[in-house]
Amino acid sequence: MQARYSKASPNSHARVHSLWRVRLLLLILLSAAVAGIPPLRVVGGQGITTVPTGSVTNVAVNLSSDLIYVSQHGSGTVYVIDGSSNTIANTIHVEPLPWGVAVDSVSNRVYVAHYDIYATMTRKGNITVIDGSSPSVLNKVTVGIDPFDVAVNQNMNRIYVSDPLARKVFVVDGSTNKVITGVSVGEVYGLGANPVTNRVYAVFSCSLAVIDGSSNTVITTFSVSCPLPSNDVAVNPNTNRVYVAARYSVEVFDGSTYAHIASINPGCNTPDTIGVNPANNLVYVDCIDNQQVSIIDGSTNIVRQTIALTYSPQDVDANAATNNAYVATTSNLAVLDPPTTSSTTTTETTSAAGTSQLTVNAQDTTGANLTGYYAVLYQSGTAVSRGYTPTAFTLNKGQEYTIEADGYGSCAFAYWMDSGDPNNQRAILIVSDTSLTAVLNCSTSA
Repeated sequence: MQARYSKASPNSHARVHSLWRVRLLLLILLSAAVAGIPPLRVVGGQGITTVPTGSVTNVAVNLSSDLIYVSQHGSGTVYVIDGSSNTIANTIHVEPLPWGVAVDSVSNRVYVAHYDIYATMTRKGNITVIDGSSPSVLNKVTVGIDPFDVAVNQNMNRIYVSDPLARKVFVVDGSTNKVITGVSVGEVYGLGANPVTNRVYAVFSCSLAVIDGSSNTVITTFSVSCPLPSNDVAVNPNTNRVYVAARYSVEVFDGSTYAHIASINPGCNTPDTIGVNPANNLVYVDCIDNQQVSIIDGSTNIVRQTIALTYSPQDVDANAATNNAYVATTSNLAVLDPPTTSSTTTTETTSAAGTSQLTVNAQDTTGANLTGYYAVLYQSGTAVSRGYTPTAFTLNKGQEYTIEADGYGSCAFAYWMDSGDPNNQRAILIVSDTSLTAVLNCSTSA
């Protein structure tokens, strides 16, 4: 994830489905404990490490610090996990009922929504703001009635909060921690934000609303074919693909034209939440009924790997810097190693014929365009092309490359605009023309 779209979603037409989902998870957890089932099992050679957090609900990654934030709804706790050691680094006590979590890797702020499945219209909702450097609670923001999910646009320093009871997406200014406005959508649960296009996607019922981040208005709303209401939405800012967990399938849309691209069977009946790794174009889907995580290749829209879990997954996020993925389950936090390359994936990669253009741009932290900054394209560790921003490289579709963007003089590389990743080298695989922007921190005007 990149600015993170937290997700575990008990959504349906009525809030009674929220109660059903929570009770089901509790039953699964109790049954597993009584039976003495081991923590996790693996299919397809996937390495898994578990962190003993207990049952956790949502997870979000800070790319800059390699810290992972996990909410525990029942205890009013947010755990901070060190991604380098997979250990609990800190425990933060917050307001009761923490649920959705999102991270702004640029400002090093963490946002936590507090969701009550029994809430009434008289409730005063809030989100907690955590200072990632302390780490400690920095502020509490009164938002709506019953905040559920949180998404962040780090480029605009805007935080988006879904509220199914208020039937709105609230917009919060990350600088002042003040609510700017509430956008009427419907009984909205899952949120996803694209910092490159400044679009916010909100799922409600069997529909997807697209919000313009500049005007805070709904641009369009279109139907998502699903027998049950959609749970979650996630965005790959590199490819501008939008993924919706639509129950029985994952629906893929073009973020520009809103055209339906594919309907993917993830191998389960209830795809619940989605996490996207824009660096390797992999999509992680957790399946609550099958107790598994399916990994979809975003370039082919084919399930690449299925990982079996003993405990039910509740949320998933990916670290674009390390390519690890994190799954919040009803027993622990599962850390998935980068997926192995299977023969199926190799065949699919080889069959992707033709070339596409990768354009690399640069701008400073104020948004001003910068020209003449060095960029290098590598393949298999060898530099294959060089240029100065703005520059375009020709890549073979479906093949893996590494792109590097460098600062110079008073301008140092800060992060990639789409993901917030502070590493100036990143893996990339494209199947269509793609544009990336490197953000440089300039001590003087460039």
